[in-house]
Amino acid sequence: MNKEEAIQYVKDKLADPMYYDYALLVNILIDHVSLEDTELREFAALLGTETYGCAKNDVVGLIDLMEKDDAKS
Repeated sequence: MNKEEAIQYVKDKLADPMYYDYALLVNILIDHVSLEDTELREFAALLGTETYGCAKNDVVGLIDLMEKDDAKS
């Protein structure tokens, strides 16, 4: 799965009102965050931990940051 497919998969899951495992979605996305973007990787890693308590809006925010990062490239 490439980055665009991963983002679309996560967006599809976010649209499902019965889906609730947002930390899993973050862990899917983290593999596609640039290794050079250490701040975004740390943020995604924090969201993916169970201690933080990841919410739907956190995943949406991560996707927005990833897409903005792509637009810069």
